[in-house]
Amino acid sequence: NLVQNYAHLFDGPSSIDNFDHEYFVSFPLRNLSELKPEIFQAQLFNVMNMLWDGMLNNGQPQFQAFNKHRLEFEDAIRYLILIDEAHHIINTRKGSEHGVQYLQRFMREARKYFGGIFFASHLITDFVPENADQNSAEEVKKLFSLTQYKFIAEQDSESLSRLKEVFVGQLNDSELNQIPFLQTGQVLLSISSVKNIKMNVDVSKEELDLFGGGA
Repeated sequence: NLVQNYAHLFDGPSSIDNFDHEYFVSFPLRNLSELKPEIFQAQLFNVMNMLWDGMLNNGQPQFQAFNKHRLEFEDAIRYLILIDEAHHIINTRKGSEHGVQYLQRFMREARKYFGGIFFASHLITDFVPENADQNSAEEVKKLFSLTQYKFIAEQDSESLSRLKEVFVGQLNDSELNQIPFLQTGQVLLSISSVKNIKMNVDVSKEELDLFGGGA
C-alpha cells in the first residue's frame, strides 16, 4: 500500500516546521512526475490542499481587514503560486482533470485573498495535444480563459491551429502568424478584455545569474 511502498512520500517527516510561517516554499516535482500516475496525483492532491489552506490562512484575515478599511491594498501580503513545467499538472491525460479543476477553483477565488498563480511551459501542445480527449481539452481551455495575462513566446507553425483553438477569439490571424518568427526575448502579451501587445522582455545580468546563466 501507499504507506508501506511509498513511506518516504506519504509518511515521512517534513523539512518545514510551520508551512504558514515560510515566505518561500519549493515543491520539486521532477522525481514525482516519473512515478505511477496515481502516486503523482495523490501527492499533487496533498500539495494543492496545503497551498489552498495556506492561501486562506494568509488571505482571509487580510480580506476582512481590507473590507473594514483597516488594511490598504498595497500593504497586503500577496500569495503567489508559480508552476514551472506546468504541463505535468495541466494536461488532458486521464487522472489530470482533478488537478485542472482544482486550479480553476483557485483562479476563480484567489483574487479575494490577495492570491495569484503563474504557470509556464514550452508549447501549447504540451497542454492540449492533438487528438486530446475533448472533455479534458475543454477543461484546460476553461483554465486558460481564466488567466488575465498570457505571455506567448516563439512556437512552431504546427502549433498555430491549437493556439487559435485554445485562445479562441483572443488572437487574430496577423498576431498568430507572428508567433513562429518571434526572436529571443520577444513575446506576444495577451491581456484579457484589453488588447494584445508585441513586446521585448529585458533580463538583467543579475537575473540571468540567478538561473545559472539562462541556458
